[in-house]
Amino acid sequence: MTPMACRKYFHYPAKTGLKSPSQSPISLSSRGVLFQQDGDSGSLFHWDSNVQNLVLGSFFWLHWSTQIPGGVLARSLGTKVVFGVSNLAMFLISFALPAAAYWDYKAMAGLRIVQGVIGGLAWPSMHHLVAHWIPPTERSQFITSYLGSSFGVALSYPLCGVVIDTLGWEAAFYVTGALGVVWWVVWMIVVYDTPDQHPRVSAEEKEYIQQALGNTVSAKKLPVPWGSILTSIPVWSTMLVQWGVGWGLHTLMTQGPSYLKYVFGWKPSRVSNNSGGVRF
Repeated sequence: MTPMACRKYFHYPAKTGLKSPSQSPISLSSRGVLFQQDGDSGSLFHWDSNVQNLVLGSFFWLHWSTQIPGGVLARSLGTKVVFGVSNLAMFLISFALPAAAYWDYKAMAGLRIVQGVIGGLAWPSMHHLVAHWIPPTERSQFITSYLGSSFGVALSYPLCGVVIDTLGWEAAFYVTGALGVVWWVVWMIVVYDTPDQHPRVSAEEKEYIQQALGNTVSAKKLPVPWGSILTSIPVWSTMLVQWGVGWGLHTLMTQGPSYLKYVFGWKPSRVSNNSGGVRF
C-alpha cells in the first residue's frame, strides 16, 4: 500500500515534455527532483530519488530488531495482545503518514521506522498461539494459512490503485488504516491464546487438542541451546534463504511500482494491478 500511495504524487521532470529548465515550475538543474503532476491533490514535494528510497526503505531498517522480543513478549502477554496491539499501532500510525509527508520527509521516515519496529513484534508472536492450538501432526498444514497475509497484500494493491485514482493518494492510508482497525476489532473478539480461555470452543474439540498436544506445551522455562543453534548448518542455511527471499520480495515491493510508473508511464491503477502479483 505505501509504495503505491507514495508514487502517486511524484513525477520525474524527464516525463513532462518540457524542453528547458525555464519552462519548468521548478528548476530541473538537479537531477531526480520530483514534483506533482497536474491535477494531483496535495502540495508540491521536492523529494528526489534518494529521499523517496529513504522513506520507502525506512520501514525495514529496524524491523529485524524486534523479531526475538516479539516471541518473548507472547509468552508473557499472549499472542492475542502482542499480535493485535502491534498491528493496531501500525494501522493508527498510517493515519498520520499523509500529514507527516506534508510536514517533512524526515517525519514520514521516522513514523515508518516506528511502524517497522512495532511490526517486527507481530509474526514471531504467532508461534506461541500455534503451539497452544495446533496439534503437531497438523502444524505443517496450518502454516499454509500464513499465505493469507500475502493474499491480503496482493488484494490491497489494486484496492489502493482504485482509491488513489478516485480519492487521492492520502485516502490510501486512511482506507487501509480503517480496514485494519476493523480487522483488529474482529481479532480481539474471536481470538484466544489457549483452548481453555475460549468461551465458544466445544468440549470435544478442546479434549482433542489437549490430547494431541500432550506434553509438547509446558509452562516450565527451558534452557535455550544457543551453542547448538549458532553452530547448526540448517539454521544458517534457513537464515540465508530467508534473507535472500526477503531482500528480493521487499525490493520488488518498494522499487517495482517506481519502475512501472517512470519507465513505462503506467497509471497507479495499472501499476497496482500488476504489483500485487509479486506477493504470490
